[in-house]
Amino acid sequence: EKVSSAMKRTRLFEEQQKLGAVFTDFAGWELPVYYSSILKEHFAVREGAGLFDVSHMGIVLMVGGIFLALGMGALVLGVVFLLIGIGLLFWQTVRLETQDRSKQALPELKELEDKIGETLPPLRPAGIAHLEGRKVDVLTEGEFLPPGTPVKVVKVLGNKIIVQELRANRRHLSFGGRSGEICRFG
Repeated sequence: EKVSSAMKRTRLFEEQQKLGAVFTDFAGWELPVYYSSILKEHFAVREGAGLFDVSHMGIVLMVGGIFLALGMGALVLGVVFLLIGIGLLFWQTVRLETQDRSKQALPELKELEDKIGETLPPLRPAGIAHLEGRKVDVLTEGEFLPPGTPVKVVKVLGNKIIVQELRANRRHLSFGGRSGEICRFG
């Protein structure tokens, strides 16, 4: 293609022309498109390949095979991780979780702490006690208590009310020739 002389040229124009460059117009510049030596190289490779060219093809094939194997491995690994991830997400939504609230007292039972009442049936070690005007299920810390035994709530754990027998402190008094006992619980 004929290029007008009004085009701008690079400093390498003369050198490129000596090497057999074919020029074209590109945004107001006269730039080379290809060289005649490219055709010579093309025909040389097509007519017979040298050891250097064959070794490069071998390296390309070997490296290509490695990348292909790595790519296939990565694909399989990606699918496995995807399936595991989906399974874990599904498992999170389906399974029931238990929450340990056994150490936290229920608000309506927490108010019974330190209250005094009495056993209705015998506690062996569980049973029913009359506390604050209501019947509640209670536990002792292992001892058996007969019915009518005064008890005090020592702690509340979740829905468990732990009671302890109130032992009477008895004092013997005598006053004006009369004697008796004063009982104090606690």
